[in-house]
Amino acid sequence: MPAPSRRSALLAVAGVLGLAAVPAANAVSGSRPADIGARSVALTATVQPRATSTIDGNLTSGVRSRMATSTAHAWSVVVDIAGRGRVVDIAGATGLRPASTEKLYTTLPALINQPNRRLGTAFGSTKGPSLGVLHADLIVRSSGDPTLGGPDIDRLAKHLHDGGVRKVAGRLVLDIGGLPMDRVRSGWKSSYVPADVAPLSPFPIGGDRLSSSSAYLSRPTAGNLAFLRARLKNAGVGITGDTVVLRHVSMPRVFTSHSSATLASIVRTTLLYSVNFYAEQLLSIEGRAAVTATSNAAGVTNTSATDGSGLSLNDVTTTRAEVALLKYSTASSANTLLRGSLPVACRTGTLEHDLCATITAGKVAAKTGTLDGVKCLAGYTTDGAGRAVTFAILTNGDASTTKAMAAFQQVLALVRVYKG
Repeated sequence: MPAPSRRSALLAVAGVLGLAAVPAANAVSGSRPADIGARSVALTATVQPRATSTIDGNLTSGVRSRMATSTAHAWSVVVDIAGRGRVVDIAGATGLRPASTEKLYTTLPALINQPNRRLGTAFGSTKGPSLGVLHADLIVRSSGDPTLGGPDIDRLAKHLHDGGVRKVAGRLVLDIGGLPMDRVRSGWKSSYVPADVAPLSPFPIGGDRLSSSSAYLSRPTAGNLAFLRARLKNAGVGITGDTVVLRHVSMPRVFTSHSSATLASIVRTTLLYSVNFYAEQLLSIEGRAAVTATSNAAGVTNTSATDGSGLSLNDVTTTRAEVALLKYSTASSANTLLRGSLPVACRTGTLEHDLCATITAGKVAAKTGTLDGVKCLAGYTTDGAGRAVTFAILTNGDASTTKAMAAFQQVLALVRVYKG
């Protein structure tokens, strides 16, 4: 997401946190730029007339009154309807914390660029064993697979043993390629690990939750490699050398390997259950550049992020940006995959127990976002005329996120019967 807009976006969030005031009329009551523009046009006949607005004043008023019950210090709503245009835009350019709706930005590039990719973990070396002894380093090549588990490691170790390797005279070398070694992301509270997300590693095993000890949490990669050595020993494969982490090691001989489910499947789990660890690992795998490129292609502006899950206090987005991203997805090859990955109101995932009114249950597919004082929702539904609706609702500084979700229910109920 474009760096030049970072400062203005951060200033907007600073207002939400009480560091600088977000204009109340814009952030809460949502005074409309269209009203200001109308007065400006009346001042001079030389000003070119504005394009006809698609904003529906009655619907906007109804949304505003419902959102007034959200208990949020600042909020924003944008609603677009296919064939009708933008019908609601209240503080749509105001930068707010996205919570887990940030995962939409993180996962869409994978769905567009490489949905069928599988993440591999391979054991190999520069040569084969001789009489059960590998007179070389045992190389473990990691792709950052967040789904790699202890049983997968056991199978790899057994296959290595069954393939004739009983002793490694060299080192245990972890090849992490271009993966980052970051354990945490910028903007995370120290309390997030391990309560909200496990420590990050380029070689995750068991979701990096093999231990809750301070030693493991501070050095998960070392802990995972120690786990690997122990499992290899249990399988009858001893290693005499040290353990090292390197990048881009040549490995002409592959002894055994494991492949994950497809990225599309991993993304579905990530979005459906809002798995912070998966989102962060996906960001490490694809890189920030891929996220930025997709956001730029979608026409997203005034956003910034320092992580992939939305936990960071530095993350900023707008409802206009989220609607732009969702509409871009609709026109992309990822349309079916993304929609099939989103929680469904009163049915699945993080929305299983929410939006259960008759008019929304089963009729809204959206990504949720929840943090202390933050509640967000962005996704799709249809209106009373059967037209496709793309929407985003962000609230920050909530006294009650439960009441915020109740307000979302009322807003979406209005949209669902709208026929204007």
